[in-house]
Amino acid sequence: MRAPVSRSVLLPIMAAVAGVVAILGNNPHAQGQSAAGQPGVPAPGNNGWIQLFNGRNLDGWYTFLSKSGKNSDPAGLIRVDNGMIHILGNATGAAEPGYLATNQEFSDYRLRLEYKWGTQRFPPRQEMKRDNGLLFHVVGPDRVWPTCMEFQIQETDVGDAIGVGGATFTNYLIENGLPLWPNPPNAVAAAARAAQRRAYKLGDFENRDGWNVLELIARGDKAAYIVNGRIINTMFKLERPDPLPSPPPPGTFQNVQPAANTRTSPLDRGKIALEVEYAETWVRSIAIRPLNDND
Repeated sequence: MRAPVSRSVLLPIMAAVAGVVAILGNNPHAQGQSAAGQPGVPAPGNNGWIQLFNGRNLDGWYTFLSKSGKNSDPAGLIRVDNGMIHILGNATGAAEPGYLATNQEFSDYRLRLEYKWGTQRFPPRQEMKRDNGLLFHVVGPDRVWPTCMEFQIQETDVGDAIGVGGATFTNYLIENGLPLWPNPPNAVAAAARAAQRRAYKLGDFENRDGWNVLELIARGDKAAYIVNGRIINTMFKLERPDPLPSPPPPGTFQNVQPAANTRTSPLDRGKIALEVEYAETWVRSIAIRPLNDND
């Protein structure tokens, strides 16, 4: 006779399943891909975190490069080495910019990324600061670069916020120079603040010679950036052009900014992506979990 499952065992399982549903939401694109047999989102671990990278291969992800296009990486720019994502570590020939993106879209989550720099840099940036980025709320056609928000990963600038491909946001500081979170100022002050496409970080907490832990809190149309345990940037009223920019001709490399009178819609969900920008980078973990009251 099979022993009954106790309530104490069932509750954590039910909570983990609810977390996956909450992060994925009712996104028909994500659900449709899972139904089609594409790699879906892994199950949460005992701590509630969902590992988006399995340490063995890039299941659940796809590459998009400015010249080679989708899932075509002839130079081996993005690999899995020693259980880690290795960007531009074993590239042959010229590097090209692009990104590694999830197949799924996500919303309302906390993300944790662990990365460190490698030593290789590639033309045309062999003598420039090493540069990459964490892209989130990636929507619309694949292009370099797509409509999204960027958590900047660049030497001395880790934590800058950048609206890409027409994305905008508002950013506020209080008198002592600390970022506001989780609530913006009162409605009068918020209405007076213009939309922007860049906000600089509030402090330098990156480790340029070792591992860094970046955390992103994505809550509706607002976001907070955390570098090694410190909130250094917050954004509110994330928006995207509506309609989204059209796909570019093959091989183009340009951002598309909307006209001044372009309508906008909230930017509150999308894919997650790792940039590829001429600098060797290691990523050993990228995980998400549902939000809780402390986020």
